[in-house]
Amino acid sequence: MKMRYIILIVCALFLLIAIPAMVVGVAIQADAMMDEGGEERTGTTHSKRPVEQVEEGDNGWWRNEDVENDSPEIFFHVTEPITTDVTVTIPDGVTLTIPEVEMTSAATWTDVKANPDGTCTYEGSTYPYLYYEGIWDYPDSSFGWMVEKVDGVMVLEGEVVTEDDILEFITEKCIDSGLEPNEAQVIIDRIVALDMLEFDGCLAIRYIPEVDVEATMQLETSESFQTMRRHFYLEQIETQVELSEPVFEMRPEGDLIIHETAVNRG
Repeated sequence: MKMRYIILIVCALFLLIAIPAMVVGVAIQADAMMDEGGEERTGTTHSKRPVEQVEEGDNGWWRNEDVENDSPEIFFHVTEPITTDVTVTIPDGVTLTIPEVEMTSAATWTDVKANPDGTCTYEGSTYPYLYYEGIWDYPDSSFGWMVEKVDGVMVLEGEVVTEDDILEFITEKCIDSGLEPNEAQVIIDRIVALDMLEFDGCLAIRYIPEVDVEATMQLETSESFQTMRRHFYLEQIETQVELSEPVFEMRPEGDLIIHETAVNRG
């Protein structure tokens, strides 16, 4: 009888220790699945920086730190709502997506609803565009424009300019390339947010032809979308180089079109 009481006491002590430990373990696991804002995360993020470091502006997202990655936005242009899968592939790896999905060298958003107002809906939430980042070595493009700074004075195409003039110039070139004004504004917002016009010597504003983008970065959809990809990067260099005026590829026409935009520091 005495032995029975001893066994009961030992079991009770075990339960008093084990149950709280299990509760704490579950709480830690649940907390690991929540972001800093208390929202449950979905998918797996292998990014070198958390999603919280991507800021939301009036026209969408930009990174609030400068990294040598490509960071495109995918805009939809449709006349009626349509649901599609979207897959992006970068051989050296996709490092961040909004909305978040699992990533390796590729990332796929499944059942994205493209809306006629230009937004897209994924898992019940609406976004101005799809956003992703990936590790990509920029090709040495010979297309673009040069800005030279001499004694603090900036010169673009033979004329003295201010930062506002340069931003207006880039906006015009983006729209000439076939982008919509709101898409051009996202590019301008990122240039300003990351101080890309802070330079000494010369600044090369380079355009990467679509054929060079598509050679290493794939964009695929389950529906028959036509794509237009406009990638730019701004590179500080010591002396001027000769850049040719870009001849932009033809803007696609139709009811299912994707515009992909990107601007980064080279």
